Amino acid sequence: MKKYLLVGVSTFLLGAGATAYLNQSATAAVSSGAESYRVLELFGDVVQAVEENYVSEVESRKLIETALDGMLTSLDPHSNYLTPEALNDMRDQTRGNMAGWGWRSVPRTGW
Repeated sequence: MKKYLLVGVSTFLLGAGATAYLNQSATAAVSSGAESYRVLELFGDVVQAVEENYVSEVESRKLIETALDGMLTSLDPHSNYLTPEALNDMRDQTRGNMAGWGWRSVPRTGW
Protein backbone atom coordinates (compact mmCIF):
# COMPACT_ATOMS: atom_id res chain seq x y z
CA MET A 1 0.00 0.00 0.00
CA LYS A 2 2.81 2.42 0.88
CA LYS A 3 4.47 1.56 -2.44
CA TYR A 4 1.37 2.61 -4.43
CA LEU A 5 1.02 5.75 -2.36
CA LEU A 6 4.69 6.64 -2.98
CA VAL A 7 4.31 6.01 -6.74
CA GLY A 8 1.12 8.08 -6.83
CA VAL A 9 2.61 11.01 -4.95
CA SER A 10 5.79 10.87 -7.07
CA THR A 11 3.74 10.84 -10.28
CA PHE A 12 1.65 13.76 -9.05
CA LEU A 13 4.75 15.78 -8.14
CA LEU A 14 6.43 15.04 -11.48
CA GLY A 15 3.24 16.01 -13.34
CA ALA A 16 2.84 19.19 -11.32
CA GLY A 17 6.50 20.10 -11.87
CA ALA A 18 6.26 19.47 -15.60
CA THR A 19 3.08 21.50 -15.85
CA ALA A 20 4.66 24.39 -13.93
CA TYR A 21 7.74 24.27 -16.16
CA LEU A 22 5.71 24.21 -19.38
CA ASN A 23 3.48 27.02 -18.11
CA GLN A 24 6.56 29.09 -17.24
CA SER A 25 8.04 28.47 -20.73
CA ALA A 26 4.76 29.44 -22.40
CA THR A 27 4.49 32.57 -20.26
CA ALA A 28 8.08 33.54 -21.10
CA ALA A 29 7.37 33.08 -24.83
CA VAL A 30 4.25 35.23 -24.61
CA SER A 31 6.03 37.96 -22.64
CA SER A 32 8.94 37.83 -25.09
CA GLY A 33 6.51 38.31 -27.98
CA ALA A 34 4.80 41.14 -26.13
CA GLU A 35 8.18 42.78 -25.51
CA SER A 36 8.99 42.53 -29.24
CA TYR A 37 5.74 44.29 -30.10
CA ARG A 38 6.49 47.04 -27.56
CA VAL A 39 9.93 47.60 -29.08
CA LEU A 40 8.47 47.61 -32.60
CA GLU A 41 5.92 50.18 -31.47
CA LEU A 42 8.77 52.28 -30.07
CA PHE A 43 10.58 51.93 -33.40
CA GLY A 44 7.49 53.14 -35.24
CA ASP A 45 7.14 56.07 -32.86
CA VAL A 46 10.77 57.09 -33.43
CA VAL A 47 10.40 56.86 -37.23
CA GLN A 48 7.27 59.00 -37.04
CA ALA A 49 8.96 61.57 -34.80
CA VAL A 50 11.93 61.83 -37.18
CA GLU A 51 9.62 62.22 -40.18
CA GLU A 52 7.63 64.96 -38.46
CA ASN A 53 10.37 66.85 -36.60
CA TYR A 54 13.70 66.45 -38.37
CA VAL A 55 15.12 69.65 -39.84
CA SER A 56 14.97 68.36 -43.41
CA GLU A 57 12.72 65.89 -45.20
CA VAL A 58 13.61 62.25 -44.57
CA GLU A 59 12.90 59.36 -46.90
CA SER A 60 11.12 56.78 -44.72
CA ARG A 61 12.25 53.77 -46.76
CA LYS A 62 15.92 54.77 -46.55
CA LEU A 63 15.60 55.41 -42.82
CA ILE A 64 14.06 51.99 -42.18
CA GLU A 65 16.50 50.14 -44.47
CA THR A 66 19.42 51.79 -42.67
CA ALA A 67 17.95 50.71 -39.32
CA LEU A 68 17.58 47.13 -40.61
CA ASP A 69 21.19 47.14 -41.79
CA GLY A 70 22.34 48.42 -38.39
CA MET A 71 20.36 45.69 -36.64
CA LEU A 72 21.89 42.92 -38.76
CA THR A 73 25.46 44.25 -38.75
CA SER A 74 25.31 44.27 -34.94
CA LEU A 75 24.96 40.46 -35.01
CA ASP A 76 28.31 39.64 -36.59
CA PRO A 77 30.70 41.04 -39.24
CA HIS A 78 29.18 38.88 -41.99
CA SER A 79 25.51 39.84 -41.66
CA ASN A 80 23.95 42.83 -43.35
CA TYR A 81 20.75 43.92 -45.03
CA LEU A 82 20.58 44.13 -48.80
CA THR A 83 17.93 46.26 -50.43
CA PRO A 84 16.14 44.54 -53.32
CA GLU A 85 18.18 46.70 -55.73
CA ALA A 86 21.49 45.79 -54.05
CA LEU A 87 20.51 42.10 -54.09
CA ASN A 88 19.80 42.25 -57.83
CA ASP A 89 23.12 44.02 -58.44
CA MET A 90 24.96 41.37 -56.46
CA ARG A 91 23.22 38.61 -58.42
CA ASP A 92 24.16 40.29 -61.70
CA GLN A 93 27.80 40.59 -60.64
CA THR A 94 28.08 36.98 -59.49
CA ARG A 95 26.11 35.37 -62.32
CA GLY A 96 27.89 33.34 -64.97
CA ASN A 97 30.95 31.16 -65.14
CA MET A 98 34.03 32.29 -63.34
CA ALA A 99 37.61 31.08 -63.70
CA GLY A 100 40.79 32.22 -62.03
CA TRP A 101 43.41 31.60 -59.40
CA GLY A 102 42.68 32.13 -55.73
CA TRP A 103 40.75 35.27 -54.93
CA ARG A 104 41.33 36.96 -58.30
CA SER A 105 38.53 35.47 -60.34
CA VAL A 106 37.77 36.83 -63.77
CA PRO A 107 34.85 36.10 -66.09
CA ARG A 108 35.53 33.28 -68.51
CA THR A 109 35.30 34.67 -72.07
CA GLY A 110 35.88 31.53 -74.06
CA TRP A 111 38.52 28.89 -74.67
